[in-house]
Amino acid sequence: MKHARCILVLLIGAALLLPGAGALLNPAAVYCDELDYTYTVESGENGERGYCVVDGGARVDAWAFLRGEEGTQYGYCEREGYVTRSITDPAACSGIYSDACTVCELPDGTTMEVTELMGLSFREPDLVIPEGGTPYSDAPPAPAATETPVSLFAPLFGVAVAVMVFGRKQEK
Repeated sequence: MKHARCILVLLIGAALLLPGAGALLNPAAVYCDELDYTYTVESGENGERGYCVVDGGARVDAWAFLRGEEGTQYGYCEREGYVTRSITDPAACSGIYSDACTVCELPDGTTMEVTELMGLSFREPDLVIPEGGTPYSDAPPAPAATETPVSLFAPLFGVAVAVMVFGRKQEK
């Protein structure tokens, strides 16, 4: 029973700490769109891959573009006159859910991750469909990743009760 309680505490703790991945947009697609390029997904031998179609119709891998590995001349840093650097730093790149990312070197010598500098958000906005109208998405932002939806507690409560009942039956 002692192990069951420990597992239950760990499960509840993990559920409270994990962000809701279902409410996140693709950072590479958001970056591409924000720069007024076209984001497209193509199927190939290795599955689907996202591309950013930049000036002149050139296609660059969207994630490589976001990480500063391809097409830097089309990126935000260059567009704004900053130096583009591609770094590997899980802490600095956590905003795009990656270990590698692009940073812009600002005139004062400091660096900032490109999507943070641009003020981009990757949270899925609520979809609003007015009666007889076209969907739009200017609704309030979705809950922050650190907030836990109430619907998550119901299954956890059920598991907790089942573990406690099952554990008591085994003790007797």
